[in-house]
Amino acid sequence: MSQQKKGWALFIGALLLTALILTDWLPLLRGPAPETAVWHWPYLLRPLSRWWVPGSAALLLLIAIWWLLTTSRRRGMALMATAVGVVLLQIGLIYAQRPAVSAELIDRTLAVQTGGYFWTAANLPPDIHTVLRTYPALMADFESEHGRTHPPGLVLLNWLTISGLKKWPALAQWLAALVWPQRCTDLWLLDSQPATAAALGIWAWLPVLAAAATVFPAYALARRLHPAVTAANDATAGGVATFAVSLIATLPALLLFAPLADQLYVPLTLLIFLAFHKGLTERRRRWLLLAGWLLSLSSFLSIGNVMIGVPLFVYGLWLWRQDHGRLDNRQRQDRFWYTAVAAFALGAASIWLIYWVGWGVPPWDIAQAAMRAHYDLVTDQRAYATWFIFNLVDLFIFAGPVVCIGAVIAATAALHPQRQRHQAAAGLAMGVLLLILLLNLLGSTRGEVGRIWLFLLPLLALAAGSAPAFNAQSHRHQMLLVGGQLLVALAVGLAWQPVEAVIVRAEKPSLPLSNQPAAPLDIQFGSHILLQGFTINEGRLVPGGVVDVTLHWTAMGTATRPYTVFMHLLGPDNTLVAQQDNWPVSGQWPPTCWRAGDSIPDNYRLTLPATLAPGTYTLITGWYDARDGDRLMTSAGADFVMLRQLSP
Repeated sequence: MSQQKKGWALFIGALLLTALILTDWLPLLRGPAPETAVWHWPYLLRPLSRWWVPGSAALLLLIAIWWLLTTSRRRGMALMATAVGVVLLQIGLIYAQRPAVSAELIDRTLAVQTGGYFWTAANLPPDIHTVLRTYPALMADFESEHGRTHPPGLVLLNWLTISGLKKWPALAQWLAALVWPQRCTDLWLLDSQPATAAALGIWAWLPVLAAAATVFPAYALARRLHPAVTAANDATAGGVATFAVSLIATLPALLLFAPLADQLYVPLTLLIFLAFHKGLTERRRRWLLLAGWLLSLSSFLSIGNVMIGVPLFVYGLWLWRQDHGRLDNRQRQDRFWYTAVAAFALGAASIWLIYWVGWGVPPWDIAQAAMRAHYDLVTDQRAYATWFIFNLVDLFIFAGPVVCIGAVIAATAALHPQRQRHQAAAGLAMGVLLLILLLNLLGSTRGEVGRIWLFLLPLLALAAGSAPAFNAQSHRHQMLLVGGQLLVALAVGLAWQPVEAVIVRAEKPSLPLSNQPAAPLDIQFGSHILLQGFTINEGRLVPGGVVDVTLHWTAMGTATRPYTVFMHLLGPDNTLVAQQDNWPVSGQWPPTCWRAGDSIPDNYRLTLPATLAPGTYTLITGWYDARDGDRLMTSAGADFVMLRQLSP
């Protein structure tokens, strides 16, 4: 079969997989039934009316990739355009699920079950040093499952973000004003300091941007995997690299798990390999020290990331074998490799050693607490044999068929020493595939590997990008392969639910049409609320009866506090006779949810006592902050408005 026919066959296979995902004709692709294995990917086909947004973003990304593949002079700009396309496609896929994209990202970041790192950090005791000293004991009590199964790295980074923003109150206030309206009914967040809300906004978008930034270290590493090609033909080497980057930019897993911390591990993994490769090929120990430090950081964020050491070892062994056959001065060679290993090992242990020495917590205490919680949550509930098969199915879908098949093809180059041009990529592919096989055999991960193994998938894509069968393709056929990847990503994003924020959302209630008030007013409360008037049921006060009032509000902007409306009926001696205090619209829609120009009809019903003394009763209304009871002042300097005087 010709190379072009192979490309078409892969594209048609991806097209078929896309159809199976969208129609859910083969539900087993989503994992076994929940009653047999506890967990699977839910099927939730998005409304067709929203498909145009991710579809348009995917088209823009394809245009950027075509530019990247065909240009030879402006690759920096083409890489930037590709990164922007990755951001837009992530946003588009979220929009298909929920048009309020920013609110969805914030909900996913704050939700305990989705991530939980931010929630854990925001609720830590004030003394961070005590927290770090007792962290293994605290892990078991964390509300978040991820907090219980991970070392303190991500929680600490979130906490440091909050603490750092407290030192920049103006910046924190500005960012918080953008975040509070996204969770406009969340009293915990609205009552928190501006730094907390500001940090939440940062961590809601940081993984999205990190996923897009992956293309830059990916390109730098891909170029260095082909030194022979670079020396002979720089344009060819760049072409190999750009195709690999194109496969990374269209990885379904990279696009679908926004804004989870797993996206952060992707560029970090590539930076580790880039520093490791530079250190060994250029014989610079400081790069190896940096690679080790990055690996230490990565494992401090997630213990599972320590497994990056397996493909690093295989790849390093591969380079050592090449080096061993090339150098005549064996003593000099051996001395470098001994010191190289020492530099890398020192870097890899650095952060854990600092934590051990500084706070008295050995690494194995964290590992034991994390693995114990992991076993209780996953391993004890999911059958090994079932997930031994379905992990590979999950990997095939979330890595994409082109990447999986290409990585296998690249690995076979290891069996053909004459293919020197592809030896570096072959060693990389072999190391990653061996690690995946090892992880699957160990059974420590059962399900969700599309997310959990995300840090490995760009390495597979790098290897696939250098596969001889793929690089022989023309740009047109390479675009076919990239398009196949993108189709699978779109299908999963439009039909499955890889990320679900289990959290109470602020949903706008159904508001009645706002009629003209019977009694017009024009009274401003604070700087954001205008009382245009009110409507009241006519007649005298009846003992045991009710007083129905509709207030007609107009939003002049979004309030910074969830003020409460009070509707009070005062007796002749100014004592409180009847009242109703709540957020507007029966407690459902506080002014923190309003947008400038909104009209909000707001109904109240006061129940009168069975006995009413003779005299004149006064109906008043206003606003107050339930946090401290302070009333919101009118533009005239009063803290309430008298609506009407009534008599029995």
